[in-house]
Amino acid sequence: MPTSTVLMRNKFPDPPKGFTLLEVVMVLFIVSLVISIATISYTSVYPKIQFREKINTLVGIFEMAAISADQSDRRYAVLIDFFDHSYALYDVNTSNPYNRENLLEEDIITSGFFDDYHELVYVQFDDSADIIDGGEAGTALFVVGHNGWNYGGKVVVRDNEENLHSLVVSRFNKRVKLYQGDAMLAEPEFDLSF
Repeated sequence: MPTSTVLMRNKFPDPPKGFTLLEVVMVLFIVSLVISIATISYTSVYPKIQFREKINTLVGIFEMAAISADQSDRRYAVLIDFFDHSYALYDVNTSNPYNRENLLEEDIITSGFFDDYHELVYVQFDDSADIIDGGEAGTALFVVGHNGWNYGGKVVVRDNEENLHSLVVSRFNKRVKLYQGDAMLAEPEFDLSF
């Protein structure tokens, strides 16, 4: 018996190939939403990352000075300059490192600048209530030798959110620590009883 094949036509047309305009618009909307969320997150986190990087560099310079002095018989100085908002680590090659003119450019080991991410506010040494914040002095110098820092003190910086942070230098144990806020310095004790 012969069989015949009847071709039946589909009542429904084939769906169109490709994307509809609505699908394209939805994909673009989702992609732009993800990008805007990522941008907002990045712009709020970036300044904090920059502050951490910059302040850790400054802490590292103080630590480098203390370690280098401890491993040699040389003295090193960390200069904080309010005039050009900079800091530098020097190899001290003079008997009077507190005179800035004695510090030569070829003695610079490393240097950097304060900026909007870590703004220099002031410096205070542990043997004085006086604050160095520019003015006539304009510079602060921390000198370290084999026996430790000549003066302890703190360097106060402000981040871009107006929060203060204190880099505290201890003359007794050559340590440098970073604290949030404006840290109080320990006052030297003098025992004058005989």
